[in-house]
Amino acid sequence: MTDEVELFNQQEFLTDYWQKKPLLIRSYLPHFKDPVDPEEIAGLACEEMIESRLVRQQEANWSFQHGPFSEAEIMELPNRDWTLLIQAVDQWLEPVANLKRQFSFLPDWRMEDVMVSFATDGGGVGPHFDNYDVFLLQGAGSRRWQIGPCCNQETPLRADSELRLLVDFHSEEEFCLNPGDVLYIPPRISHYGISTGNSLCYSIGFRAPSYGEMLMGFTDQIINDLLAEKRFVSHELKPNGHPGEIDPDMLVETLAELVQITNNPEQFLLWFGCHTTEPKYPELIESLEGALLPDDILRKLKTHCLLVKSPSSRFAYMTRPSVLHLFVDGRHFPLSGNALEAVQLLCERNKFESSEADFLINIKEIRVLLAALLNQGSLILR
Repeated sequence: MTDEVELFNQQEFLTDYWQKKPLLIRSYLPHFKDPVDPEEIAGLACEEMIESRLVRQQEANWSFQHGPFSEAEIMELPNRDWTLLIQAVDQWLEPVANLKRQFSFLPDWRMEDVMVSFATDGGGVGPHFDNYDVFLLQGAGSRRWQIGPCCNQETPLRADSELRLLVDFHSEEEFCLNPGDVLYIPPRISHYGISTGNSLCYSIGFRAPSYGEMLMGFTDQIINDLLAEKRFVSHELKPNGHPGEIDPDMLVETLAELVQITNNPEQFLLWFGCHTTEPKYPELIESLEGALLPDDILRKLKTHCLLVKSPSSRFAYMTRPSVLHLFVDGRHFPLSGNALEAVQLLCERNKFESSEADFLINIKEIRVLLAALLNQGSLILR
């Protein structure tokens, strides 16, 4: 059964609930005010570069349509039974991006994005499950959530919808969320939300790459790094009167070699850092046309330019015994251990006050790094 709390304890949540069972947190954000309104959501749905979806319900059937939508299409929608979903609103609206700070007890690099849904009375996306953790933060209005059993890859899905809806959904418990309430749903727990009147909901989702994705990505890098001369060998050949037979003993050496090649923890860590910071929408990060030099940054910041992160960029770091690794938008920057405080600042801020910028540019190693990050578009001078 889903527990319900009013006082949230971070350590208790991580120990007892994270990726284990749902938790309803009443008044997680007391006096919550929406950072966006339905009119803004409708406007975003009309933008070509923004990923939007419209889900309509008629009895037990759901229709699904990708955006962008015209203003006329939005205006012609009925008064009930539809939901408008806008993906990655945090990359477009800073007030929405700030919601992620409310969950900063979890690693930034795990967070995927903030999806905002506006639903009319009776609107929802149907009973389903996700393969990742999600916090459902209720905004204006209210939404009724039903929680069902845990699912897996064998759970039957409806063939008549792109929404991955469950063939059979059995609600085990039900909650009504009001503004500021949060419902945490672990991976593969089935759930179904239905709007009561018009409502807004903010879904803070987390990255959860499959083992298949990781294996493919890591081995692709290994393949790119392998020398062409590395090829199949069979040193222990014996005369064989059956030329069509594959002798398993001939493959023992090859398998051992492949295991040795892939069993490289340090290489995997560096690959993972790059992989997990790859931006969701890399096309939104624009590199500079003319390259900046480290000394150019000093001059520009002295003329009151503000140093900020691109909203689409992802930063993370990893400390190792002899080196500090910074990962930004899928790229790797090795640094000395003396740069740790500066790297932590870079990862934890979205914009930098003048005193923070001064601290960064006064470190020669970081000044060179800032130039590289500005040139690739991960940082911006305003």
